[in-house]
Amino acid sequence: MTACAAPASRAADLRETPLGRTGTVDEVAPLVVFMLSDEASFSPVPRFPWTAV
Repeated sequence: MTACAAPASRAADLRETPLGRTGTVDEVAPLVVFMLSDEASFSPVPRFPWTAV
């Protein structure tokens, strides 16, 4: 998602990311699958920290 962003913008985003990198497909996919499942009908978390995924 950020691969086509301007280098300065991408660098700024990465500095604000706790791991200092973006997530891989293998890291993000399980969360997406969960969020689309019936098991995600209730979540006590008001929002997920997508930038930390």
